[in-house]
Amino acid sequence: MNKLNRKYFQSSSFLMAVFFATLLSLAGASVLLFIYNLDHELMGEKHIEFLGWTSFACLVLVTITSFLISRFVVTGFNHISRTAESIMTTGDLSQRISIDSKWDDLSYLSQTLNQMIGRIETLVETVRRVSDNIAHDLRTPLTRLRHRLEDGAQGANPEQEKYFRELMEETDHVLNTFNALLRIARIEAQHCSSNSSVPITDVDLRQLTEDVISFYQPLSEEKNIQLDVHLESFPIRGDRDLLFQALANILDNAIKFTPAGGQIWIRLENRTLSVTDSGPGVPDADQKKIFERFFRSETCRTTPGSGLGLSLVSAVAQFHNLDVQVKNTISGFQINLTWPTA
Repeated sequence: MNKLNRKYFQSSSFLMAVFFATLLSLAGASVLLFIYNLDHELMGEKHIEFLGWTSFACLVLVTITSFLISRFVVTGFNHISRTAESIMTTGDLSQRISIDSKWDDLSYLSQTLNQMIGRIETLVETVRRVSDNIAHDLRTPLTRLRHRLEDGAQGANPEQEKYFRELMEETDHVLNTFNALLRIARIEAQHCSSNSSVPITDVDLRQLTEDVISFYQPLSEEKNIQLDVHLESFPIRGDRDLLFQALANILDNAIKFTPAGGQIWIRLENRTLSVTDSGPGVPDADQKKIFERFFRSETCRTTPGSGLGLSLVSAVAQFHNLDVQVKNTISGFQINLTWPTA
């Protein structure tokens, strides 16, 4: 830590202060000498003219130097801000602030920030790797446990079979949670990697949305939920499987929280896919948290789920650089996915 404590006299700010103080002192001394000699007529006309031009030159030099330094500082701060904003937007912690020089304070600050970003990247990658390994390692024994429960249910009496089936459902819930965590981790890892292996192809978003609706049609009919669909043709570039999972989670979430006999509106127009349900909505205080892993609003604690569905939607949206907006409407709750302009 002592290496990061820079002495004041080593900073470019101190050197600039000395430089300006010297120039201003010369300019001030020249002006005073010019006035003194002008009053007392101690020097000739040429000497007085020389003093005048010297003081003027010092002031011009101070002005030009101040402009160049202010431009240099603003440019440096803008570059740091753009890099920080890019990291916040993309989540790519491998980005660094470029350093063109080493003598100024901004370069020293950039070097320190790069070290901090590198440390954060290492810590985040460690946490991600540990959570990924835990989910992967636990998934195998849980899968084996489920197979044994399934074997135990066979040939058991009705009461025992019911007990085994309940255990199997709980095991499936845990397995689905681990699988969702692994999917989110892989998507985020691909998003932050410069060598992503996710296949990016041409996708007909209208057809993809229709496929998702067809998949969930029986579930909506079971709850007597009416689907009001209006889809415009919209070709995009992306990963079809990831987009299918995201749209499926959004529609599943809408059906889950729409009461029986309710309605869901699905619109694809003006580069935006919106899904609006006639459910109870989400409190304003919770809307910024619903994309966090395992977050569940107090109003839906009794509803089955792990709190990972919208986290996966957020990960897929970030991977495709989509804007995700949620809000309560007169009808209920709405989720919007907006594609950037080409």
